[in-house]
Amino acid sequence: MNLTSLRNCYLIITVLIASIACTKTTDPDPLPQNRILVYKVTNLTDTVIYGAVDNIENSITVYIPFYYGLTLIDPQIEVSGGAKIEGEILPVNIEKSTSYTVTGADGSKRIYSLKIVLQNTPPLKVIWATTNLLSYPRAALPIVKGNFWARNRALLKLSMKHQANGKTVTLDPGQGNMQINAADEYSFGGIVVPPDADTGYYQLSIGFMGQQVLVESPVHIIHRQPNVSVLSKVTKQGETITFNSTATSILLNLTAASVTLNGTKYSLPVVSFTPLEMVLKVPDDLPIGDYPTTKFDFVFQGWQPVSKTGSLTVNAK
Repeated sequence: MNLTSLRNCYLIITVLIASIACTKTTDPDPLPQNRILVYKVTNLTDTVIYGAVDNIENSITVYIPFYYGLTLIDPQIEVSGGAKIEGEILPVNIEKSTSYTVTGADGSKRIYSLKIVLQNTPPLKVIWATTNLLSYPRAALPIVKGNFWARNRALLKLSMKHQANGKTVTLDPGQGNMQINAADEYSFGGIVVPPDADTGYYQLSIGFMGQQVLVESPVHIIHRQPNVSVLSKVTKQGETITFNSTATSILLNLTAASVTLNGTKYSLPVVSFTPLEMVLKVPDDLPIGDYPTTKFDFVFQGWQPVSKTGSLTVNAK
Protein backbone atom coordinates (compact mmCIF):
# COMPACT_ATOMS: atom_id res chain seq x y z
CA MET A 1 0.00 0.00 0.00
CA ASN A 2 1.47 3.38 -1.01
CA LEU A 3 1.48 6.57 1.00
CA THR A 4 -1.55 8.02 -0.74
CA SER A 5 -3.65 4.97 0.05
CA LEU A 6 -2.61 5.08 3.70
CA ARG A 7 -3.53 8.75 3.87
CA ASN A 8 -7.00 8.06 2.40
CA CYS A 9 -7.65 5.20 4.84
CA TYR A 10 -6.66 7.43 7.72
CA LEU A 11 -9.08 10.12 6.60
CA ILE A 12 -11.99 7.64 6.28
CA ILE A 13 -11.36 6.20 9.78
CA THR A 14 -11.15 9.70 11.23
CA VAL A 15 -14.48 10.70 9.66
CA LEU A 16 -16.19 7.51 10.95
CA ILE A 17 -14.90 8.07 14.49
CA ALA A 18 -16.05 11.69 14.42
CA SER A 19 -19.44 10.68 13.07
CA ILE A 20 -19.93 8.08 15.81
CA ALA A 21 -18.76 10.53 18.47
CA CYS A 22 -21.25 13.16 17.29
CA THR A 23 -24.27 10.82 17.10
CA LYS A 24 -26.72 11.64 19.89
CA THR A 25 -28.36 8.67 21.65
CA THR A 26 -32.12 9.00 22.49
CA ASP A 27 -34.27 7.02 24.93
CA PRO A 28 -37.56 5.49 23.72
CA ASP A 29 -40.74 7.44 24.42
CA PRO A 30 -42.15 6.63 27.87
CA LEU A 31 -45.27 4.51 27.98
CA PRO A 32 -48.52 6.41 28.59
CA GLN A 33 -49.56 6.45 32.24
CA ASN A 34 -53.31 6.25 31.56
CA ARG A 35 -53.62 2.73 30.20
CA ILE A 36 -55.87 -0.21 31.07
CA LEU A 37 -53.56 -3.21 31.33
CA VAL A 38 -55.99 -6.04 32.14
CA TYR A 39 -59.78 -6.35 31.78
CA LYS A 40 -61.35 -9.60 32.97
CA VAL A 41 -64.83 -10.95 33.67
CA THR A 42 -65.03 -12.71 37.03
CA ASN A 43 -68.68 -13.69 37.55
CA LEU A 44 -68.37 -17.17 36.06
CA THR A 45 -67.79 -20.28 38.16
CA ASP A 46 -64.24 -21.59 37.73
CA THR A 47 -63.79 -19.48 34.59
CA VAL A 48 -62.31 -16.07 33.82
CA ILE A 49 -62.85 -14.29 30.50
CA TYR A 50 -60.23 -11.71 29.50
CA GLY A 51 -61.11 -8.73 27.36
CA ALA A 52 -58.92 -7.64 24.45
CA VAL A 53 -57.53 -4.19 25.31
CA ASP A 54 -56.65 -2.01 22.31
CA ASN A 55 -54.58 1.01 23.38
CA ILE A 56 -54.58 2.44 19.86
CA GLU A 57 -58.34 2.42 19.30
CA ASN A 58 -58.92 2.87 23.06
CA SER A 59 -61.36 0.01 23.18
CA ILE A 60 -61.99 -3.19 25.14
CA THR A 61 -63.67 -6.14 23.42
CA VAL A 62 -65.12 -8.98 25.48
CA TYR A 63 -66.28 -12.14 23.69
CA ILE A 64 -68.99 -14.05 25.60
CA PRO A 65 -69.90 -17.60 24.49
CA PHE A 66 -73.71 -17.78 24.37
CA TYR A 67 -73.88 -21.00 26.41
CA TYR A 68 -72.78 -19.18 29.57
CA GLY A 69 -76.21 -17.53 29.63
CA LEU A 70 -74.90 -14.27 31.10
CA THR A 71 -77.10 -11.21 31.47
CA LEU A 72 -74.28 -9.05 32.81
CA ILE A 73 -70.55 -9.11 33.34
CA ASP A 74 -68.76 -8.18 36.54
CA PRO A 75 -65.34 -6.84 35.51
CA GLN A 76 -62.05 -6.42 37.33
CA ILE A 77 -59.69 -3.85 35.80
CA GLU A 78 -55.96 -3.29 36.25
CA VAL A 79 -54.43 0.03 35.19
CA SER A 80 -51.00 1.64 34.90
CA GLY A 81 -49.13 2.31 38.12
CA GLY A 82 -50.57 5.36 39.86
CA ALA A 83 -53.53 5.57 37.46
CA LYS A 84 -57.18 5.60 38.54
CA ILE A 85 -60.53 4.85 36.91
CA GLU A 86 -63.14 7.55 37.36
CA GLY A 87 -66.26 6.37 39.16
CA GLU A 88 -67.21 2.95 40.48
CA ILE A 89 -66.60 -0.18 38.41
CA LEU A 90 -70.11 -1.63 38.15
CA PRO A 91 -71.53 -4.77 36.52
CA VAL A 92 -72.44 -4.20 32.87
CA ASN A 93 -75.56 -5.49 31.11
CA ILE A 94 -74.44 -7.51 28.07
CA GLU A 95 -76.93 -5.59 25.89
CA LYS A 96 -75.63 -2.19 26.97
CA SER A 97 -72.49 -0.22 26.20
CA THR A 98 -70.29 1.68 28.58
CA SER A 99 -66.95 3.46 28.77
CA TYR A 100 -64.14 3.94 31.28
CA THR A 101 -62.10 7.08 31.86
CA VAL A 102 -58.57 6.45 33.11
CA THR A 103 -56.54 9.27 34.68
CA GLY A 104 -52.79 8.68 34.74
CA ALA A 105 -50.40 9.66 37.52
CA ASP A 106 -49.32 12.55 35.28
CA GLY A 107 -52.90 13.84 34.98
CA SER A 108 -53.43 12.63 31.41
CA LYS A 109 -56.80 11.06 30.56
CA ARG A 110 -57.93 8.32 28.23
CA ILE A 111 -61.47 7.04 27.52
CA TYR A 112 -61.98 3.38 26.63
CA SER A 113 -65.20 2.10 25.04
CA LEU A 114 -66.40 -1.38 25.96
CA LYS A 115 -67.75 -3.77 23.30
CA ILE A 116 -69.46 -7.01 24.35
CA VAL A 117 -69.77 -9.61 21.59
CA LEU A 118 -71.95 -12.71 21.97
CA GLN A 119 -70.28 -15.60 20.18
CA ASN A 120 -71.85 -18.39 18.15
CA THR A 121 -75.48 -17.69 19.00
CA PRO A 122 -77.57 -20.10 16.87
CA PRO A 123 -80.57 -18.71 14.96
CA LEU A 124 -83.46 -18.68 17.42
CA LYS A 125 -86.44 -20.86 16.45
CA VAL A 126 -89.56 -20.97 18.63
CA ILE A 127 -93.00 -22.59 18.45
CA TRP A 128 -96.00 -23.04 20.72
CA ALA A 129 -96.03 -26.37 22.53
CA THR A 130 -99.80 -26.70 22.06
CA THR A 131 -102.51 -25.87 19.55
CA ASN A 132 -104.82 -24.54 22.28
CA LEU A 133 -103.66 -20.94 22.07
CA LEU A 134 -105.98 -19.48 24.69
CA SER A 135 -105.34 -17.61 27.93
CA TYR A 136 -106.85 -15.07 30.32
CA PRO A 137 -105.70 -12.03 32.31
CA ARG A 138 -103.76 -13.28 35.38
CA ALA A 139 -103.39 -16.73 33.82
CA ALA A 140 -100.30 -18.23 32.18
CA LEU A 141 -99.67 -18.21 28.46
CA PRO A 142 -99.28 -21.56 26.69
CA ILE A 143 -95.81 -23.11 26.87
CA VAL A 144 -93.25 -22.10 24.22
CA LYS A 145 -90.50 -24.39 22.91
CA GLY A 146 -87.26 -23.34 21.22
CA ASN A 147 -83.51 -23.81 20.83
CA PHE A 148 -82.56 -21.42 23.62
CA TRP A 149 -79.48 -23.37 24.80
CA ALA A 150 -79.75 -21.65 28.19
CA ARG A 151 -82.07 -21.71 31.20
CA ASN A 152 -81.60 -18.17 32.43
CA ARG A 153 -85.08 -16.56 32.34
CA ALA A 154 -83.53 -13.15 32.87
CA LEU A 155 -82.23 -13.33 29.29
CA LEU A 156 -85.78 -13.34 27.92
CA LYS A 157 -87.41 -10.14 26.67
CA LEU A 158 -91.10 -10.86 26.21
CA SER A 159 -93.95 -8.78 24.88
CA MET A 160 -97.18 -9.34 22.98
CA LYS A 161 -98.82 -7.00 20.52
CA HIS A 162 -102.59 -6.72 20.13
CA GLN A 163 -103.38 -7.40 16.47
CA ALA A 164 -106.42 -5.08 16.38
CA ASN A 165 -105.43 -1.99 18.38
CA GLY A 166 -101.63 -2.30 18.19
CA LYS A 167 -101.17 -2.06 21.96
CA THR A 168 -98.00 -3.76 23.21
CA VAL A 169 -98.01 -5.53 26.57
CA THR A 170 -94.70 -6.25 28.32
CA LEU A 171 -94.49 -9.62 30.06
CA ASP A 172 -92.42 -10.57 33.10
CA PRO A 173 -90.17 -13.60 32.42
CA GLY A 174 -89.27 -13.79 36.11
CA GLN A 175 -92.66 -15.35 36.87
CA GLY A 176 -92.09 -18.36 34.63
CA ASN A 177 -89.75 -21.31 34.39
CA MET A 178 -87.38 -22.76 31.79
CA GLN A 179 -86.42 -26.39 31.40
CA ILE A 180 -84.48 -28.68 29.07
CA ASN A 181 -86.57 -31.10 27.02
CA ALA A 182 -83.79 -32.43 24.80
CA ALA A 183 -80.25 -31.56 23.79
CA ASP A 184 -81.36 -28.73 21.52
CA GLU A 185 -84.88 -28.07 22.82
CA TYR A 186 -85.81 -25.90 25.77
CA SER A 187 -89.22 -24.71 26.91
CA PHE A 188 -90.59 -22.00 29.14
CA GLY A 189 -94.01 -21.54 30.68
CA GLY A 190 -95.78 -19.82 33.53
CA ILE A 191 -95.61 -16.39 31.87
CA VAL A 192 -98.61 -14.56 33.32
CA VAL A 193 -100.86 -12.26 31.30
CA PRO A 194 -101.17 -8.86 33.06
CA PRO A 195 -104.55 -8.22 34.74
CA ASP A 196 -105.29 -5.14 32.62
CA ALA A 197 -104.62 -6.79 29.25
CA ASP A 198 -107.35 -6.22 26.66
CA THR A 199 -109.11 -9.20 25.16
CA GLY A 200 -108.23 -10.15 21.59
CA TYR A 201 -105.50 -11.83 19.55
CA TYR A 202 -101.86 -11.11 20.36
CA GLN A 203 -98.57 -11.86 18.56
CA LEU A 204 -95.92 -13.00 21.04
CA SER A 205 -92.43 -11.49 20.58
CA ILE A 206 -89.39 -13.14 22.15
CA GLY A 207 -86.00 -11.49 22.55
CA PHE A 208 -83.11 -13.70 23.59
CA MET A 209 -79.38 -12.95 23.61
CA GLY A 210 -79.55 -10.25 20.96
CA GLN A 211 -82.13 -11.97 18.74
CA GLN A 212 -85.81 -11.07 18.31
CA VAL A 213 -88.40 -13.45 16.86
CA LEU A 214 -92.19 -13.71 16.61
CA VAL A 215 -94.04 -16.88 17.53
CA GLU A 216 -95.94 -17.80 14.38
CA SER A 217 -99.56 -18.10 15.56
CA PRO A 218 -101.36 -15.50 17.71
CA VAL A 219 -102.63 -16.30 21.20
CA HIS A 220 -106.23 -15.43 22.10
CA ILE A 221 -106.82 -13.59 25.39
CA ILE A 222 -110.39 -13.68 26.70
CA HIS A 223 -112.11 -12.89 29.99
CA ARG A 224 -113.58 -15.51 32.28
CA GLN A 225 -115.90 -15.60 35.30
CA PRO A 226 -114.84 -13.05 37.97
CA ASN A 227 -114.13 -14.43 41.44
CA VAL A 228 -113.60 -12.86 44.86
CA SER A 229 -111.31 -13.77 47.73
CA VAL A 230 -113.21 -13.55 51.03
CA LEU A 231 -111.20 -14.09 54.20
CA SER A 232 -111.47 -12.71 57.71
CA LYS A 233 -112.54 -9.07 57.61
CA VAL A 234 -112.68 -6.40 60.31
CA THR A 235 -114.48 -3.13 59.66
CA LYS A 236 -116.39 -0.27 61.29
CA GLN A 237 -119.85 1.12 60.75
CA GLY A 238 -119.81 3.90 58.15
CA GLU A 239 -116.32 3.08 56.88
CA THR A 240 -115.20 0.96 53.91
CA ILE A 241 -114.30 -2.66 53.39
CA THR A 242 -111.98 -4.04 50.69
CA PHE A 243 -112.05 -7.33 48.81
CA ASN A 244 -109.59 -8.69 46.24
CA SER A 245 -109.99 -10.92 43.24
CA THR A 246 -108.70 -14.46 43.56
CA ALA A 247 -105.14 -15.17 42.43
CA THR A 248 -106.04 -16.19 38.87
CA SER A 249 -109.08 -13.97 38.19
CA ILE A 250 -109.97 -10.31 37.81
CA LEU A 251 -113.02 -8.21 38.71
CA LEU A 252 -115.22 -7.25 35.77
CA ASN A 253 -118.24 -4.93 35.65
CA LEU A 254 -118.97 -5.01 39.38
CA THR A 255 -122.40 -3.48 39.93
CA ALA A 256 -123.49 -4.47 43.44
CA ALA A 257 -122.41 -6.17 46.66
CA SER A 258 -124.18 -7.15 49.87
CA VAL A 259 -123.73 -8.99 53.16
CA THR A 260 -126.31 -11.03 55.10
CA LEU A 261 -126.25 -10.80 58.91
CA ASN A 262 -128.81 -12.36 61.23
CA GLY A 263 -130.99 -13.16 58.25
CA THR A 264 -131.07 -9.57 57.01
CA LYS A 265 -129.37 -8.53 53.75
CA TYR A 266 -127.43 -5.24 53.83
CA SER A 267 -126.25 -3.47 50.70
CA LEU A 268 -122.54 -2.60 50.44
CA PRO A 269 -122.46 0.24 47.86
CA VAL A 270 -119.53 0.13 45.42
CA VAL A 271 -117.10 2.98 46.07
CA SER A 272 -114.57 1.87 43.43
CA PHE A 273 -113.04 -1.20 41.83
CA THR A 274 -110.09 -2.22 39.69
CA PRO A 275 -109.32 -5.60 38.10
CA LEU A 276 -107.70 -6.64 41.38
CA GLU A 277 -109.60 -4.86 44.15
CA MET A 278 -113.00 -3.49 45.17
CA VAL A 279 -113.78 -0.91 47.85
CA LEU A 280 -117.27 -1.04 49.38
CA LYS A 281 -119.15 1.28 51.72
CA VAL A 282 -120.19 -0.15 55.12
CA PRO A 283 -123.69 1.01 56.19
CA ASP A 284 -123.99 3.05 59.37
CA ASP A 285 -126.60 0.59 60.66
CA LEU A 286 -124.65 -2.63 60.04
CA PRO A 287 -125.06 -4.66 63.25
CA ILE A 288 -122.05 -4.70 65.56
CA GLY A 289 -120.58 -8.09 66.42
CA ASP A 290 -118.51 -11.09 65.32
CA TYR A 291 -119.89 -13.21 62.49
CA PRO A 292 -117.72 -16.28 61.81
CA THR A 293 -119.83 -17.52 58.86
CA THR A 294 -120.99 -14.52 56.90
CA LYS A 295 -122.49 -14.67 53.45
CA PHE A 296 -121.29 -12.09 50.90
CA ASP A 297 -122.88 -11.64 47.47
CA PHE A 298 -121.35 -9.89 44.48
CA VAL A 299 -123.02 -8.98 41.18
CA PHE A 300 -121.01 -8.62 37.94
CA GLN A 301 -122.85 -7.41 34.84
CA GLY A 302 -122.78 -10.07 32.12
CA TRP A 303 -121.48 -12.77 34.48
CA GLN A 304 -122.87 -15.15 37.07
CA PRO A 305 -123.25 -13.66 40.59
CA VAL A 306 -120.67 -14.78 43.13
CA SER A 307 -121.57 -15.89 46.69
CA LYS A 308 -118.83 -16.41 49.27
CA THR A 309 -118.69 -17.17 53.00
CA GLY A 310 -116.16 -15.62 55.33
CA SER A 311 -115.59 -14.20 58.79
CA LEU A 312 -116.68 -10.61 59.56
CA THR A 313 -116.19 -8.42 62.61
CA VAL A 314 -118.13 -5.15 62.75
CA ASN A 315 -117.07 -2.49 65.25
CA ALA A 316 -118.86 0.67 66.25
CA LYS A 317 -117.92 3.81 64.39
